[in-house]
Amino acid sequence: MTVLITLTLAESDTTLFDLYSNIDGFTIPFETNVSKTSLVAGYSSSLVPDYASTIRIQCKDRCSNYIDVLCKPLVYYFNLGYSDVDCSTACRISPTVYM
Repeated sequence: MTVLITLTLAESDTTLFDLYSNIDGFTIPFETNVSKTSLVAGYSSSLVPDYASTIRIQCKDRCSNYIDVLCKPLVYYFNLGYSDVDCSTACRISPTVYM
């Protein structure tokens, strides 16, 4: 599952984080050494286990503080057309949203 993970608050002396999920009780990280800069900017991870509902962002530096955040899977929108119709017909077909 692809999830956008954004960290909005972190101590100034933190730099690296490991990411865990509730699927295994937050015991094995699905990503390691993710930078604070990446998380603050919004870090997209495709390694989040399917059906995870909570992600734990845990500091690796001087402390072991963490924050648990709810998962929000990314939604992709596709405009699907048909190759067997002319251009004007294909442009009138309304897009379909797949989740």
